[in-house]
Amino acid sequence: MDDLDKSWKSIYIIWIAMLIALFVYMLVGLSLEDKINIPVDKGVLNILRYAFYFISGLLIFSIKYVRKFILNSKISNDSNTYSADPAVFQYIKATITSMAMAEFVAVLGLFLFIIGKNKVDLYLLVFMSAVAMIVYRPFKEQMINYAKEHCK
Repeated sequence: MDDLDKSWKSIYIIWIAMLIALFVYMLVGLSLEDKINIPVDKGVLNILRYAFYFISGLLIFSIKYVRKFILNSKISNDSNTYSADPAVFQYIKATITSMAMAEFVAVLGLFLFIIGKNKVDLYLLVFMSAVAMIVYRPFKEQMINYAKEHCK
């Protein structure tokens, strides 16, 4: 159980750090608002806006399925780089992948804000990212149950 606690603490710290990064993106974006001026045609900006919102929606929608796919895939026992149970490592991979997909939505929002100067884009996409990261956050009981179910 000691390995499980260490693994849980690690994944929880990573989750908190990635959640805090969302607010850093907002602060960076807002602080750069008047300092960076990238001339972009309104038509191109609208196309990028639609594309980024579509990609963001697709990413958030697919998190559930990507996470399920990783958790249901074969667990490799040849991982010498991680000391915990391979099932715990699989859970951590699924969680980090989910968080990275959600975080990318905020990165798209930051980029869109920098080129378009529309605060709504930044706030909305960072908010969507934060909601996805909270919904798909790691749960200790879920990790323990997953490890128990996939234990040899």
